Amino acid sequence: MYYRLLWLPLALLLFSCGPNVSPEEEAAWQTAEKANSLAALDSFVSQYPEHSFKEQLANKKERLLFAQAQMENRVYFYKKYLADFPEGKRKAEAQEALANIQKSIKLPSKDILTAKPFVGKVEYEHAADKEILSMKFVELNETDGSFLADVHLSNDIRCQITGRIEQQAPYTIMFLEQVGEQQDFVLDLSPALPYLKNGELIIESVDPKQYWRLK
Repeated sequence: MYYRLLWLPLALLLFSCGPNVSPEEEAAWQTAEKANSLAALDSFVSQYPEHSFKEQLANKKERLLFAQAQMENRVYFYKKYLADFPEGKRKAEAQEALANIQKSIKLPSKDILTAKPFVGKVEYEHAADKEILSMKFVELNETDGSFLADVHLSNDIRCQITGRIEQQAPYTIMFLEQVGEQQDFVLDLSPALPYLKNGELIIESVDPKQYWRLK
């Protein structure tokens, strides 16, 4: 009986890892879990797309996504959490936080929006490359919120885009169409929100499938 009890914890451990888990995969998972970051989890999945830790990884990712949303306290991150975990454990908290943030957003003045270019990066879903984006509002109609903006991308593509800023909260910035000679180029930007934080204006996407941020 003593020997049976001694082997029981080891047998349960081996069974929990699954019959097809290699020592390399097990070690990689332990490393990713201890790293405590979304990037580490994504790297593990990239290395082992058919891994044996689906449930553990989902639980870990949900906790990290919600913690990130609380830390950043911006619309995109709560929307990202709700998109990835529509029935997540913190769904109600995320929805409440999202509503509170949207109520608190104020539309910056025309002088602030047109004062200087905004520079940042665009990161498309499932794409490794991040593209540098510079944008400057050159015309802004405060009556209806329509605008014309100059855009410069890292691959030296320059064009103008038209859009509209909603005149009621949460003041979403919508990008409508490209203007100019390069008809073969389409700049696909998701809707965004303007945030004034610590005196600095940040324009940030609100689509979970596309993240970009300008400041």
